[in-house]
Amino acid sequence: MFFEQQNPTNVTSLAVFQDTLWAACYGKGLFYQEGQQWRLYPRAHRYITHLATGAGSLWYTTWMEGEIGRIHDKNASPKKIPLPRFITPRFAYRTSCAAAHKPWVWIGSMSYLMGLSLEDWEPWMSPESYYEEWKIILPGWVEAVVPMKDGVWAGGAGLWRLTLMVDGSVSFRPIPLPNEINKDRLYGLWRGA
Repeated sequence: MFFEQQNPTNVTSLAVFQDTLWAACYGKGLFYQEGQQWRLYPRAHRYITHLATGAGSLWYTTWMEGEIGRIHDKNASPKKIPLPRFITPRFAYRTSCAAAHKPWVWIGSMSYLMGLSLEDWEPWMSPESYYEEWKIILPGWVEAVVPMKDGVWAGGAGLWRLTLMVDGSVSFRPIPLPNEINKDRLYGLWRGA
């Protein structure tokens, strides 16, 4: 039976990482399947909103504190990556989605689309040093991100195509949508993506 042992509820996201199914359960934490049983991954945040795989890791985002986590192995603790302090109060981040494609991890929140180059990310760095490495790409609520080799698609109240330029800058442009796709339908589309 699904989730019989731990009985978690409120599944917000599913992902396959290292041939294992993972489930984020809002308010309960992060679970992974081992054989026919579900096991709690006790080191993760309890309020996970999204799971994503990429760049050799399982990534998670949270709603309450805007925390980002990176997991390499189910037997190791997650590496917490602090977000920059552009906004106060901190809960205003409320991260909603993540995507990773080397060398970037992309985080969508209710305030920004942010990017962190994994080439700049070093395990020995102090958490505070990451604040300067984040790049604000796009203001506004971003509910879905899909990485590409040269950039990312971002969706929220609209649809944007962002391209990473050779000089390190980011070029972005809105994508026109058909008139029959209104804002409410678009939000539903991203939630289902």
